[in-house]
Amino acid sequence: MEHKRGLQDKDVKKGWFYAGLTAIMSAIAMPIGIFFLSGKPVSVAGFSELGTIGDFFGGSTIGFLSLASIFFIIHAIRIQSQELSLQRTELALTRNELEETRKVHESSHKTMRLQQFENTFFNMLSLQNEIVNTIHYQKGANELKGRSLFKRIREFADSYYKQFRTRDLQRMEQFSELEAIEYAVDETLKEFSEYTSHYFKNIYSLLLFVDQEGSLNQEEKLKYINILESQLSPYELVFLLYISFKTEYIPFLKLTKKYRLFWEIDKDHLLNHQHYGLNLNFHQEIEN
Repeated sequence: MEHKRGLQDKDVKKGWFYAGLTAIMSAIAMPIGIFFLSGKPVSVAGFSELGTIGDFFGGSTIGFLSLASIFFIIHAIRIQSQELSLQRTELALTRNELEETRKVHESSHKTMRLQQFENTFFNMLSLQNEIVNTIHYQKGANELKGRSLFKRIREFADSYYKQFRTRDLQRMEQFSELEAIEYAVDETLKEFSEYTSHYFKNIYSLLLFVDQEGSLNQEEKLKYINILESQLSPYELVFLLYISFKTEYIPFLKLTKKYRLFWEIDKDHLLNHQHYGLNLNFHQEIEN
C-alpha cells in the first residue's frame, strides 16, 4: 500500500513538471506559429505589420510563462513535501530504534542486577552453611558440632519452659504462655548465645537482603526465601521461631511472617503446639 502510494505521488510530481514544460513550449511556439500562419514574408516590414497581433499574443505568452512558473513551484513544493515526509519516517524509525535499544539496555541492566543479587545471595547462603559447620559446643563430656547443637538447644528450652510452667502452677497464678516462652528463651540463650549470635545475624541479614532487593517482586523474593528455608533443619526453624518471640527481634518476626518462613515448620518439635499460633499473632499481642 505504501509503495503504491509512493508511485502515485511520484506520478503526480512528474505531471506538474511536464505541465510546466508544456506551458513553456506553448509560450515559445505561439509567436512562431502566429508568424507563419499570418503568411507574412520574413522581413522587417513583415514583422512590423504584425505589431498589434504580436502585442496581443505577447501578452498571452507571458501568461503561459507565469503558468509554467506556477507549475514548477508546485512541483518544487511536492518534492519538498516528499522529503519532509521521508524525514518524518526516518525520525519515527529512529525513535523506534532508540526505544528498542532502551528496552535492550533495561533488560541487560536487569539481568546484570539479578546476577549480582544472586551472587551475593548464594555467597551469604554459603557463609551461613559455613557458620553452621564451624559451630563447636563442648561442656564437660558433652560435645556438639554443627546442626546437632540446635536439637540440644530445643531440649534446654523445653526444660526451662516446663520449669516455669510448673513453678507458675504451684504458685496458683494465672499461667502466661508468652511469659513462659520468654523465660525459656532467655535462659537458653544464656547458655548458647555465643554459639548462635553470629548464626542468627546472618539469617536476619539474608532475609533483609532479599526484602530490600527492589528488582524482585514478592513472588520472586519468596522463591529465594524458600531456598533459604530448604537449607534449614527442623530444629533450626524451631530455634528461629522462638528467637522471634523476643521483643527486640520484632523486625525479624515481621520478615518471617512476610515470607512465611515458618509455614511448614514441624509443630511436633515445638514446646507447645499452640506456640505456632502465638507466633503468628505475637506482634499484635505486643502492640496491645
